[in-house]
Amino acid sequence: MTQLDLSDLQTLSDLAAAFGRFADETQDALRAAREDISRTQEWLGERVNHWQHMVERARQDVVRAEADLRRCQASGYRDQQGYYHQPDCSHQAYLLERATAHLRECENRLRTAQIWRSRLEQAASDYQRTEARLTDLAGGHTERTRAFLERVAAKYADVQAAAGLVGGALAAAAVLGLAGAAVRTLEAAVGRAYRARGGLGEELAQGVTLDALGLHEVGFDQAQHGFDRLVTGPTGQVIVLESKCSDAGQLKLGEGYGHRQCSAGWVESVARAMTDPSNPALCTPANAAIGQQILEQGAAGTPVLATVINASTGQADIYLRLDTAAEKWTLLDVAAPVGGEP
Repeated sequence: MTQLDLSDLQTLSDLAAAFGRFADETQDALRAAREDISRTQEWLGERVNHWQHMVERARQDVVRAEADLRRCQASGYRDQQGYYHQPDCSHQAYLLERATAHLRECENRLRTAQIWRSRLEQAASDYQRTEARLTDLAGGHTERTRAFLERVAAKYADVQAAAGLVGGALAAAAVLGLAGAAVRTLEAAVGRAYRARGGLGEELAQGVTLDALGLHEVGFDQAQHGFDRLVTGPTGQVIVLESKCSDAGQLKLGEGYGHRQCSAGWVESVARAMTDPSNPALCTPANAAIGQQILEQGAAGTPVLATVINASTGQADIYLRLDTAAEKWTLLDVAAPVGGEP
């Protein structure tokens, strides 16, 4: 599969323009199809009217031919000797036969035109339902997709700034993630996503983030009051991954170690607890090494990713703590419903 280079924002503009061309070309094709159907309906209507007129004329010809034949047959006479002289009406009979055959032909032509007109009306009715779906696809869906691309382009400046913390590959994955792997991950778990609660919802949220951003999990001894998960980004830097499940789909953070969860102070406190031998619940050999790495890279410089799954709708949002001093969060992925569209 071709990989898009999203370091060039022109890619998004080109993609949005391509959707615009698709919408315009589809609308042109639908309009041409409607015109063809309308012309065919008009032509068949004319054919039906023509043959109805021809049938009426042919019936009148039959009536006249029958009258001529009767007059001819009534023109017989008897001579003085009483012999009856029958008239020769073969020509009138021939004309009646021709008129009758012509009437049958016109009636057959009329029935054929009426059948085709009926078939066309049914086909046009079926097509109109299909056309409505195509119009919605070319119009509403395409416009929503273009709006999605515009939102992505508008927020890409924040994502590019975030790349300075976690590496350019993660920033690009953040733009593409929800449109690809994250949606597929949620689709695979649609039943659970709508009803996710507690640990199940957070486990699903963690999986979405890892799949969407292509991160690699760091193995450590997880304790009750520590990090949910730790991952590494493209630069090898340790990233804290926190996962939430909320009915309202909002990022709600609690308190811990005297600091707001996911803040720089909280990250530093947890990292120090991981290296503190007096805290056996967190301080294990594996945890101590990781905690020391976090302290060395600096808690304020340690990125924090927070994934929130809306348990009511199945939407997933991925946030990055960008400004550690102000605890500012950047939304990397726009929310999308399970199995839905951007």
